[in-house]
Amino acid sequence: MKNLAHEVQSKVLITETLNRIMLHADLSQWDKLKEVFADEITLDYTSEFGGEPIHLTPEKLVEEWKWLANYEGSEHIIAGHVIEVDGDTAKATAQEMGVHKFTNPGGEPFWDNGGHYEFELKEVSEGNWKVTLMKYVLRWERGNRGIVDLVRQNN
Repeated sequence: MKNLAHEVQSKVLITETLNRIMLHADLSQWDKLKEVFADEITLDYTSEFGGEPIHLTPEKLVEEWKWLANYEGSEHIIAGHVIEVDGDTAKATAQEMGVHKFTNPGGEPFWDNGGHYEFELKEVSEGNWKVTLMKYVLRWERGNRGIVDLVRQNN
């Protein structure tokens, strides 16, 4: 029963960890955001923006993401977590939908997208799960993707 109890507890804690990523990013809570990541993270947004996966520290990731605060508003909803725990490591998949708003003279102020995330995590101490891999798989989008560049330029 100890292994089952650990697995159930771990799934709850992992779900909260993954939810915190989206919440802290949308609320610009950068110090809290750093807490959910391991010392090195692999970040893969190639399905959405091209390029190659990158390897970052939590500090560098936050610096890379601070431009998100320039949106007039963004909401990233993550749900449907499916988690596999194997000792002190875990893999998780969850659906995601993002809504982004930035009023601009050149067009539609909204860009929305949906897909799923694939995560890998490590339990660094009892009950303390940290994300080591975060990969986004874009499945759909609508609206004005051009606002991403406008928001980044306002950084």
